[in-house]
Amino acid sequence: TEVPAQDFDEDKTEVPDKTEVPDDYDPDKTDVPNDTADDHIDSKSGISVKKNVNNSGSVYIIDENEYKYIKDISTGDTGEADIILVNNNNKSYALKLYKGNRQSNTSILERVKGLKDSGFVIPVYSFGNCTRKNDGTMFTYELMEYIEKPSLAQFVINNNENIFRKIAVNAAVCIDLCHKKGILHKDIKPGNFFLTDKDKGSLLIADFGVSTLLDENGYSYTKQSGTTTYNAPEMYNADGNRVR
Repeated sequence: TEVPAQDFDEDKTEVPDKTEVPDDYDPDKTDVPNDTADDHIDSKSGISVKKNVNNSGSVYIIDENEYKYIKDISTGDTGEADIILVNNNNKSYALKLYKGNRQSNTSILERVKGLKDSGFVIPVYSFGNCTRKNDGTMFTYELMEYIEKPSLAQFVINNNENIFRKIAVNAAVCIDLCHKKGILHKDIKPGNFFLTDKDKGSLLIADFGVSTLLDENGYSYTKQSGTTTYNAPEMYNADGNRVR
């Protein structure tokens, strides 16, 4: 039975009073290999990606339009990509620039792009290869809606069970929509849900960087997944090492 996520309200369910989070915990750090130690050009795509670039004053050419760098959103030596804030015609966007020889999954992104008006998936407007105008460097990219609202990793629930229930249902609706469209997200965590309406618990699911497509029977056979803290236990052997 489908539940209208925006109007969901049922009898209270028991939820934990408080979740303890270590001071140095980073919920957005995806567990992917750091293979970007050196600048290089990928032999297949010709894409050159530089590490720890100073983007100040940079302009990116996407679909013959100029997007001016504003600030970093998420950058560093870990993860599959850097995300920066850019502006075009007085509208802000989040620009994801893949690192090293990493490429976007165009099959996944085509489906995600088709869900931009769903109200449950962060809108993706464009993807492919772009050029930094300043020096001609090419990047594999995704251009997305810039969400100024906090992620669930930043949101404090303060023991509000009603909001908790609404958020839980909306998260389930986001995941269910992906599955119905044949997408297995594989990196479900608080940092990949953006809370667009606190009172309604409305969410947008984001970051399909490690996602895969489901087959005609609704299965996806894979050994790859996202963030270690949120991985399913079957991804690890008895020694605590990831199954390869």
